[in-house]
Amino acid sequence: MIKISVIIISRDGNRDGNVALLMKDIRAQSESNIEIILVKGVSPVGKARNTGLRKAKGEFIVFLDDDIRLPNHDVIKELLDGIQKYPNDLVGGGHIIPLRSNRLQRWLARDIPREQIIPRKDRDEDSDRIATCCWASKAQLYSEVGLFNEDITAGEDTDFRKRVRRTGRRTIMLKGLVVYHPAKESFWVFLNQFFWYGKGIGELHRSKASGTVNIFFKTMMPVYILFRMIMFPLQIFFPGAHHMRIKSILAPPFFRPLYAIGLLSYYIGFACG
Repeated sequence: MIKISVIIISRDGNRDGNVALLMKDIRAQSESNIEIILVKGVSPVGKARNTGLRKAKGEFIVFLDDDIRLPNHDVIKELLDGIQKYPNDLVGGGHIIPLRSNRLQRWLARDIPREQIIPRKDRDEDSDRIATCCWASKAQLYSEVGLFNEDITAGEDTDFRKRVRRTGRRTIMLKGLVVYHPAKESFWVFLNQFFWYGKGIGELHRSKASGTVNIFFKTMMPVYILFRMIMFPLQIFFPGAHHMRIKSILAPPFFRPLYAIGLLSYYIGFACG
């Protein structure tokens, strides 16, 4: 009987040669009873994840992104130890950029929240920051919470994480567990990522909205975009201003031009969703 199903979602099954390297990392793990399921060319991402889940035969499900690398031989073991400790919950690790990152990638890692997520070293914590680049649970979780949303182009992991937490379960960041996950390698790829994520979140909001709310979204969206463009200069120095909370706006200024530009791309995507 297969113990662990590792699911990798990939557009082309290659990712500039990284998929083969990642599979080598997985086969070198200290846990050996593993099946690797590579889902290629299926979109949107939620549908690709569900395709992998339907093929999986393992008692435990691990999702890994196709552009990550595993830093040691015990990543899968640490995830399984986490599941044993929190059997009803979703567990995951953080991610850091590889040492051989270019200047833009290092800048993005400093400027963009969640571009690097470094877990605590002293204890596990309840966190909404775990992502499908490295998370795991019992297979049973997907029967009880449901599969990923196939109707949105992006943001399916955010939606799933929220649904997990609404059932009273937790999303746990395991102490000290990280994988290598590169930041976007070019400015245009970075903007494209923010746009599509915003589009996915916009689609998610509309899918849950009533007809009246949808009409409001459509009629007020130009006003919303205009407002966000007016807010753009403020967000360069006050990155928290986009939350529209007094506490965030009054926080000490911090120069984050890339984050402000990324948010503008996100809002445009949200409007198109």
